[in-house]
Amino acid sequence: MEETADAIAGEIDGAQGSPYEKVKAVYEYIINNTQYMDAQDDQNIVSVFQNHQSVCAGYASSVKYILDRLGIPCIYVQGTSLETGIGHAWNIVELDGEYYYVDATYGDPDSADSQGSGDTEGILDDIMLYDYLCPVPGEYEALCKADDDFTLPVCQSDAYNYYAMTGDYFTSYDFQQIYEYCTGKMDEGASDMLMKFADQASYEAAGADLFTEGNLDKLSQYYMNVQGISHVEFRYGNVDGLHLIRFIFTAS
Repeated sequence: MEETADAIAGEIDGAQGSPYEKVKAVYEYIINNTQYMDAQDDQNIVSVFQNHQSVCAGYASSVKYILDRLGIPCIYVQGTSLETGIGHAWNIVELDGEYYYVDATYGDPDSADSQGSGDTEGILDDIMLYDYLCPVPGEYEALCKADDDFTLPVCQSDAYNYYAMTGDYFTSYDFQQIYEYCTGKMDEGASDMLMKFADQASYEAAGADLFTEGNLDKLSQYYMNVQGISHVEFRYGNVDGLHLIRFIFTAS
């Protein structure tokens, strides 16, 4: 088990990325190599590095175990899911003097709690959720509450939020901005758009304009022009709890 953890840490450290990139790599490794389920030793790291089956305690313990080896400050946090009232565990990491939540359990599509509320059309099925990699603090705190046993660092920065890092994060809704964002990705060959909005108001405005007012049709037309096709099918949906909107175009 320790040889496995050391090998993982060595591979990530050898990539010589930034501390954020190393946290992201650990997050992805744990999710990609662990099946979320009740299992033997699922309250500790044996379940992840040896058995590859675990629950939140194993996920969070393993994230800390590797980040400790990489020299990135990381805390194991115990608390409660506010939606279910069931105990939960996650991490807090320090990057550039600011603190961020990291929850690999909720990022795993195997976890029932990872899907947020109101996932229409199953748009998050089988994809890794990056909403829990340095998430927007207020959004995460609406989902989980830490136990009062210890005073924890305050997470208040969104500088390393995954969507902010990838350019898919919007603090307000403006169709022209969204149009330029989407058409720019289409010009590069993309057909899958996943956007995160900072708050409920901008998320609702985007959903109403794109889906109800029909502005998604303008993006469909642009996609057909770029691809040189006369027909297109698209699948779209939104996730209330996470302020996510996703649509996927396919040639028909």
